[in-house]
Amino acid sequence: MHSNFTYDLSTSHDLGSLSLDEIIRKADEKNYEYIGISDHNPSYTHNNPQDIEHILNKRRDYYE
Repeated sequence: MHSNFTYDLSTSHDLGSLSLDEIIRKADEKNYEYIGISDHNPSYTHNNPQDIEHILNKRRDYYE
């Protein structure tokens, strides 16, 4: 059994720079059999409450 792990498909912190579709396309180009998608809370040290609300609303809208 051979496993290869890489983390070069990451989006940027909070708002991200790649869409989920772009991440899947890149994984497909690399012939990945599996990919893992994870999320994190917005950074409270780098965002004010309004920014955090905007980030969370943008995520919600994207996934709905």
